[in-house]
Amino acid sequence: MDKEKGFDFIAPYYDLLVRLAFGKEMIQAQMTFLSKIGSSSKVLVLGGGTGLWLNKFLLGRHDCKITYVESSQKMIAMARRGVVDDKQIEFRYGTEDLIIEIKEFDAIMTFCYLDLFPEGKLDEVVEKITESLKPDATWLVVDFVSVKRWHKWMLLLMYRFFGIVAGLRNQTLADWENSLRKAGFQEFDSRFFYGNFIKTALLKRKAES
Repeated sequence: MDKEKGFDFIAPYYDLLVRLAFGKEMIQAQMTFLSKIGSSSKVLVLGGGTGLWLNKFLLGRHDCKITYVESSQKMIAMARRGVVDDKQIEFRYGTEDLIIEIKEFDAIMTFCYLDLFPEGKLDEVVEKITESLKPDATWLVVDFVSVKRWHKWMLLLMYRFFGIVAGLRNQTLADWENSLRKAGFQEFDSRFFYGNFIKTALLKRKAES
């Protein structure tokens, strides 16, 4: 990511752009498995954006603690303004590099975060994240997959757009499912949205034998 640009530039328009591109299906994808995260969990969020899903997630979870890591200051400001009560949330400006000092998360959410990294780099990112999780932690992923011809064209347009407006250097979708498998995670539930272009998946690490 080009730090001269980043997502601050498009933060005020981001949710509108997402709605124009995907209708309500992106937010539906983000909210689908929120109920599967334990009510008293210590949760790491990477790529939460403006946090449209936060109020629904926090409903009835008075003991839940969230560390919300976001690389856009404006996204953080919008998420903070939008949440009804932010006492349970620690907002942190940064990337996955920040979490080396934070340990023992019960769950992690990555919403359109893994698609920011090229193939080789993604394996390193997943490994770094895994070190901050409890052995039985749940990983909730919402991200893009490419299984149809039009998916490839859509990804090409998206990567070029974010390359221009946000300085995103990665221009291809890495196989994030394979990266998670290599890190020992198994998928135990999933849903697809927007013509199978958006995937929501719940994963846990395989028990060591």
